[in-house]
Amino acid sequence: MATFNKNLCLMLLCFMMSLSVTFNIVLSNVAPAPSNWLGPVSPSYESYLANCASNLDPICGRDIYFAVFYGNTTVIEDCCDELVSDVGKVCHDDMTKFVLTKTKFKSSDVEILERSQKVWNDCVVTVSLGLMVKTGVSREIPEASGRIYDEKNDAERPLSSYEEYLQHCAAKLYPNCGSNIFSAIFFGNETVTCDCCEKLVNDVGKRCHDDMTKFILQRPDYRTKKNQILCRSDSVWNDCFSLENPPLQPIAAPFSDSVALQSDLFM
Repeated sequence: MATFNKNLCLMLLCFMMSLSVTFNIVLSNVAPAPSNWLGPVSPSYESYLANCASNLDPICGRDIYFAVFYGNTTVIEDCCDELVSDVGKVCHDDMTKFVLTKTKFKSSDVEILERSQKVWNDCVVTVSLGLMVKTGVSREIPEASGRIYDEKNDAERPLSSYEEYLQHCAAKLYPNCGSNIFSAIFFGNETVTCDCCEKLVNDVGKRCHDDMTKFILQRPDYRTKKNQILCRSDSVWNDCFSLENPPLQPIAAPFSDSVALQSDLFM
């Protein structure tokens, strides 16, 4: 067990750098996985956590750790791709909760859990937009699996006209405005900036906006909130459109002209 704990410490170190000395003590108190565990089948909870951590590059693990536990790092797109595609939501949540067993974090557990969720949400948006820009997407995403085609499978396949269209849409917002707009739509936690509103209305257009939203909605994560997301999508578009196309204010006519006009109506 001591050897296993040492190996697990090394693998998790990329994600939990501040645990170095006390890691094995904490790990020895982790209970086995519960009987209704939804993650991968493994002999113990410890080996499950080790498997989760092994999917993160050391630099990505470090950046995600600091983003979640200290809020002082931005997770880059490549690390987001590892987190969403290779680690997954269940592993991400369980590694976060594991580190929270350390006394030093217990007083800020609420803030840390909120940051953990935000890191995940932001990464999902970043990865979804990145896929559209870099590889294109299929109009016929299998409904049963609900998965997004990944880059490895689709990189060599010629893009259809619809895929090229969506790729072109996403490229106009990529990267910063895409993240800003789709975080506002899918999580309701951001206000779209004036610059991004201008790009959305003048460069992207309503059709592209709607089609990209519907594409991301095919992820299983969002299907239960489909109506709320579509409402936020419409609200974002309407707000941006109003910002870019303010209603014209009527210009008051001089008093004499106004009186003359009213007189003509009765002639």
